[in-house]
Amino acid sequence: MILLLAFLTLSPADRAALNQKSAAANAAGDYMKAVELARQARQACQQAADFGCEAKAVNNEGVAQLSRGDYGAALPLFEAALELYRKAGDGEFEIRLLNNIGGVYFFQGRYMDALLRYRQAEKRVAETVSQPWNSRASQVTQVNLATLYQSIGQEERALQIYRQLRNSEKALSPREEGILISNLGTVYRRLGDPVKAIELYRQAGARLNDDQGLDARIGILRNIGVAQALDLHDRASALRSFTETLQIAEKAGNRRGVMLSRLFRGDLLRTMQSKNEARADLEAALKLARELNSSEEEWKSLYALGQLDSNMERLAEAIAVIESVRSRLQASSLRYDFLAARRDVYDAAIRQLLSAEKIDLAALFQLMERTHARTMQEQLAMVERTQKTQDVIQLRALRAKIVANPTAELEAQYEALEQRLGSHAAAPSLQAIQQRLDARTALLICWSSASENVVLWLTRTASGLHRGPVTTIPLEPFQGIGAMAVVPDGEAWFRSIEARLIERFSLFYLPAAAMLPMPRPIPPARFPWSAQLIAFADPVGIPNPLPASRKEAKAISAQLPGGAHLYLAADNAKRNLHDLTAPLLHFSTHAVADIAAPDRSRILFTPAAGAGEPDFLYLREAYTLDLSAVDLVTLSACETQRGKLVQGEGVESFSRAFLLAGANAVVTTLWRVDDGPTAEFMKQFYYFLGSGVSKAEALRQAKLKFIHSGGRLADVQFWGAFVLYGDGLSPIPVFYRWTWFLLLPAAVLAAVSFLLWNRYRHHRSN
Repeated sequence: MILLLAFLTLSPADRAALNQKSAAANAAGDYMKAVELARQARQACQQAADFGCEAKAVNNEGVAQLSRGDYGAALPLFEAALELYRKAGDGEFEIRLLNNIGGVYFFQGRYMDALLRYRQAEKRVAETVSQPWNSRASQVTQVNLATLYQSIGQEERALQIYRQLRNSEKALSPREEGILISNLGTVYRRLGDPVKAIELYRQAGARLNDDQGLDARIGILRNIGVAQALDLHDRASALRSFTETLQIAEKAGNRRGVMLSRLFRGDLLRTMQSKNEARADLEAALKLARELNSSEEEWKSLYALGQLDSNMERLAEAIAVIESVRSRLQASSLRYDFLAARRDVYDAAIRQLLSAEKIDLAALFQLMERTHARTMQEQLAMVERTQKTQDVIQLRALRAKIVANPTAELEAQYEALEQRLGSHAAAPSLQAIQQRLDARTALLICWSSASENVVLWLTRTASGLHRGPVTTIPLEPFQGIGAMAVVPDGEAWFRSIEARLIERFSLFYLPAAAMLPMPRPIPPARFPWSAQLIAFADPVGIPNPLPASRKEAKAISAQLPGGAHLYLAADNAKRNLHDLTAPLLHFSTHAVADIAAPDRSRILFTPAAGAGEPDFLYLREAYTLDLSAVDLVTLSACETQRGKLVQGEGVESFSRAFLLAGANAVVTTLWRVDDGPTAEFMKQFYYFLGSGVSKAEALRQAKLKFIHSGGRLADVQFWGAFVLYGDGLSPIPVFYRWTWFLLLPAAVLAAVSFLLWNRYRHHRSN
């Protein structure tokens, strides 16, 4: 019996040869042969109790099933191989299997699961730095992480990884390097440089001359077709590219390749008005996407079919798939950019609703709301549900650290905290929002496309739709309305809204309708010795001083009855940004809005002691401030409302940061403002704030003062830059004035004097 077993057991060299042949069949695209050889190798390795050899065989079969698009078969094979490699103590292949398992989840659109596997691989890479294979394992893992970030809309993050990899010492195989370069090309194409993209695609193809990576070659050819169709508008060449990739994929039995080729070709045929051919391709792509449980291709197929047939049901299905995928992205750092690349689907559904003979305003509201500040809504809802101050502080601190330096460890901590607190917020209905409105407030929700502007308006008792520029919106439905909350759709709305409505309405802006302020109880009046204002102004030791800002800070403090902490000149230091418990926080200084890299947007302070350069509060740091006691932050500085526009989220600006940090409202600027006129504007604004009107009305009154001044200050450049985000309906907290306390003793003294005088007169008369 022992001799018979020895005879049946293949030698180590023969077992290794079977695995090599299986891997070669995978590279050549002969997946069924790869499966057959892998199974033979697995049986031989099991008989020899060779765990490492068996793991390679199981992995090879998994790769073949993955390449075919059979994710259900691939995943358990990879998981089995992973356990075998761990049993064999093979760290190199353990990392490879973690990446392969992540790849299965990635293709299924299970991005959070993919990210967790890539992070596990990253952790093992860090634990094995002394191994000779570590560099390659690290680079493969980084390519996969970059591919994931690229797919959820974080192109800049992916680009940073790709650039680092290209500048590092090469450890990747030609196929892997080709995939890296091809992915980098796709990032450049999405960032608007198709010429660079095609150059990179060709470089990627050249890397495969000595490598038989069939699926990599298919992917590169398909990417060239996308660039030809979308960027170079060469539809004939694109059609040939997609057809060629389809033929190669069908011949190889690569179902994922077939699905993608039919999807891209079908969408191209749709734009070429070849409806029947397009529908056949797209329906086939949808069928395969569902069979393969590939969410990304499922919604793309549904979206294309919805556009092809003007079918709202298909578009709604596409949105449902997108929302399902997004809901599984537990980390808000991943959800943040996710909708940016998918906003077109929501826009197509909105256009479809607008084309109906009778428009469903409730459904339209839901779709429009889904295109505004989604992650911000969820974060604020989570903070509102969180009663423990320490949790809120920890959330803000982690969020800021992730923006500054996203690491696996920080994101894992944030995800765990989010999951514990519950991060997802249910979208309110149109009726629920109407119930929040008081009788004197209206809400305008804006939506823009390349060809149309739409405003959905709500009052407590009515709703309606205006199609066209906001400058032509009729005002008859707003009789008795004094305030308007506006949800803009990009910066272009501000000027036209202000020009049309400021004479008649108090205006304030919201990132989303869900953030319409709820009525709040009026807090008791505070004593005048309590701090009402904290102001930072007059930075010194900087190239462009702001002499008027000192006068501005002193003037606004004189308008207010409460106490004031003025940090001026050398005291205008970043280190004094602590214990921010006054209801009013004012910055009168320089600011820089970096649209390309929002985390570099900054507010300037006087240089720290011994430093030659100004100190800065960066946008990422603003998120970490504890502003829960602050009612209003005023940024009397240039362009503090500007920033990078993220579709589905809005502008990454200081208003967003300070609202998330806990402030109730923020006044920011849309463009550069002059020092002198700004100081005068702020003086007027704080005068009206102190008069007891709402914050939005105080801002309106200050603007009207300028508009009706009859001089150069009437120009919109001097007053139109200032906008209020957040709760504009409530006034600032009331403070007793010192005069009230002085009048009280005087009144008592007068009363006593009157009584004494009466007694004296009575005594004399007797």
